[in-house]
Amino acid sequence: MAVRTTPEQLSTLQYAPDRIRNICILAHVDHGKTTLSDSLVSANGIISERLVGKMRYLDNTEEEQIRGITMKSSCISLIYEPEPVAEKKPDAPYLINLVDSPGHVDFSFDVSTAVRLCDGALVLIDVVEGVCAQTHAVIRQAWKEGIRPCLVLNKMDRLIFELQFSPREAYQRLNRILEQVNAILSSMIRMDVMEKYDQEDTKDEKAMKPITLDDEAITKETEQRENEMLFLPSNGNVIFASATDGWAFGIGYFATLYAKKLELPIRVLRQALWGDFYYNGKTKKIVTKPPTSNSETMFCSFILDLIWSTYTAMMKPVLLDEDLDALRKLTRQRRVAKVVTDRDLKQTDRKLAIRAVMRKWLPVSTTVMKMVTRVLPSPVAAQVKRAEKLCSFSERLNKLSKHAQVFCAVKSCQISEDAPLVIYICKMISVEANVLSDYHQSGLAATDEVYVGVGRIYSGVLRQGQPIYVMGPKFQGISGVADVNVVDWGSVKHVARIDSGLIKPYMMMGRDLHKLDRVPAGNIVGIVGLQELVLKTATLSSTLACPSLTRMPYQAKPIVRVAVEPEDPRNFGALEAGLQRLYRSDPTVEVHVQETGEHVIVALGELHLERCIKDLKERFAKVAVHVSEPLVGFRESIVDGTVSSLQENIVFKELFNPDVANVGTFGKHETNAASEATDSKVALGTTPDGTLTLKLQVLPLPLATAKLLEVRAPLLKRIALSKKTADEVGGKVRSGEIEATAEDVLAFKNEVEVSLRSSKSAFLKELHLDRIWSCGPRRVGSNVLINNIPGYQTSNGFFSSNAVAHVRNSEKAEQIKKIENSIVTGFQMAASAGPLCDEPVWGVAFIIDDVIFHNKKNDGKKVGG
Repeated sequence: MAVRTTPEQLSTLQYAPDRIRNICILAHVDHGKTTLSDSLVSANGIISERLVGKMRYLDNTEEEQIRGITMKSSCISLIYEPEPVAEKKPDAPYLINLVDSPGHVDFSFDVSTAVRLCDGALVLIDVVEGVCAQTHAVIRQAWKEGIRPCLVLNKMDRLIFELQFSPREAYQRLNRILEQVNAILSSMIRMDVMEKYDQEDTKDEKAMKPITLDDEAITKETEQRENEMLFLPSNGNVIFASATDGWAFGIGYFATLYAKKLELPIRVLRQALWGDFYYNGKTKKIVTKPPTSNSETMFCSFILDLIWSTYTAMMKPVLLDEDLDALRKLTRQRRVAKVVTDRDLKQTDRKLAIRAVMRKWLPVSTTVMKMVTRVLPSPVAAQVKRAEKLCSFSERLNKLSKHAQVFCAVKSCQISEDAPLVIYICKMISVEANVLSDYHQSGLAATDEVYVGVGRIYSGVLRQGQPIYVMGPKFQGISGVADVNVVDWGSVKHVARIDSGLIKPYMMMGRDLHKLDRVPAGNIVGIVGLQELVLKTATLSSTLACPSLTRMPYQAKPIVRVAVEPEDPRNFGALEAGLQRLYRSDPTVEVHVQETGEHVIVALGELHLERCIKDLKERFAKVAVHVSEPLVGFRESIVDGTVSSLQENIVFKELFNPDVANVGTFGKHETNAASEATDSKVALGTTPDGTLTLKLQVLPLPLATAKLLEVRAPLLKRIALSKKTADEVGGKVRSGEIEATAEDVLAFKNEVEVSLRSSKSAFLKELHLDRIWSCGPRRVGSNVLINNIPGYQTSNGFFSSNAVAHVRNSEKAEQIKKIENSIVTGFQMAASAGPLCDEPVWGVAFIIDDVIFHNKKNDGKKVGG
């Protein structure tokens, strides 16, 4: 058994970032992630080799163990000592920070956590099931974060036992899977390259430079990146494995094995041992055409035949001495005779005998660790490429600014004591105090709940008890001050400070956390002491010059809603406190209080919801809870089209009567106003006091426009915030506020204009976007309020400049100006609760055609035309 490594040994390796690898394991559900993790953990002596695949060491909760699937990402630090090479100085050991992530789509948020923490990924694929939906999703997630993937084609044993494939059939299956994965990766590479050139063209267009689309340059860069990134066994970024049987191999091992025997260079063999290459025994040359009709590729004849023959021989029961002698001969051929005993060979369970031989011949941990250390980048190498994605502020840096110093520190992964400390907290987890190595000294009971922030240090050194700033997602940093840390930080928005003596860093070792005095950049860390200021994610720094890092992208949004209430009404307080703890400890669960007073939990799916309810009952609230049936959200909208004869019945007759349609909903309008409603699609509504009538109509927005407004809700919020801030402080934006830039607004206007061209309405096709008064509901929804009042212009338009002035050439314009806010408020109310069932309205344009004022003293005559 391997010697167990201690946290003290591991902590000494944290100061050599070139020898650190932060890796995560990504895959579809049940493709073997946790079994592979067990194999790597057992190589460090933490668990027995016999428990691999059974213990599921990184599945920390009882629910995970019972269901047999991973529900939360878990981290552990391991050590890897490369095998010594003859006549060479032994390599220094590597520190491997391993993150096991869930494969079920309901827990995809933890995949986002894993890829943000790491610099490289092992993508596992079950060779029988092939590329699945979540396989595609995790590769895309890794690509978005800029981390480098390697491929593990797992469960090779299933091709032998279950499908009973021949080596040739197995090679064809493996080749097909590789082609599918590379097609996914290639599409992402091409998309990235095209986006890069599109951005350059946009910059040239703004700078009034001629746009030159260089197809040859695009093709060349795409091919170059594909050669670097695509999965190819000869490049060393693909291994073939059976994690449950404990073995794996890469092409390099067999290239080295056969190099002396065939008297060929290792480099040549690495290329020839995958693909349509054949070995001609007569000429002793590698050829691309099969010498005979029965010839197998070199991958089949030199590699798979050995694996298949070993399985075939080991599956036979050992009944006679001759049988045992044959297996002894096999172990000598595989060079494992000294480490495989006769007891192993005579196992009654023949699968245990196979594992005993294969684990010694092609140990999975050694093969994986070799690939990880040779192919995947260190934090120093990775952050050079990832820094721009992590730091959204990098494009607008002044080279001499404090921001630039922080960016350079992150990019170079500085570990000096005076480097700015930059940490990103990916999630908060709730654990029992007894998993902390120092909980006795902390005065905590073993079952007390403790919040731990899981994060990655990108720059500087985190020391126990040091004061630190917590940046909210809207914080943009302070620059241009000689010493930004001496400013009155209490007056700065979206930032808080944790005083000295509260922060405690920990090394994460699966379910256990070991206290450390300090942790340098390039490492994954658990931090206790953030619970008062960090809700779910945050940026931590020692300097106010550090802006908030880019938020993590999530695969999906929560959609399954249930209402919860305590079975005993006296436990409402405990339920509310439990819901707060649940919300804090789960990155994607949402908790709402409805207007009716109901407490609603929104989860990603049924399995995610079940886990949330279980945690609420047993850990956070600890009270009996009644859970409703899933709640279904509805939206109200309108569509183009005419009323069919079947709809013209007694129910719809009143609704589709043009005369009734023109009756105002605010009160009975004046006769002269009603006479102007010549179009049955136009409605008139008069206020109860009869002072004014609104003339309006509604049209369905094109589907593309409605979806665009919905997807760009964060940008709409920023635009609304910018206008609100400008109004409040006389056109100046307060420190810390994120204002939508003119470039953002212009690009978004162009997108909206393009989407409106698909409308069936000529009015919407030709709409000038400065006429859009507001979006709704809550100013960020998929509905728009349009000002179509003749001769009237407003400075409150959603896309209009704040410099635009009101038209003041008539008394009517002055009167409309006074009621602008009331019109917008009424629109927000109408969009938030539609007329059918009080559900939010979706994808509707509300058009104000006119505002008619009534002068009662002059017998209903209009004022101002």
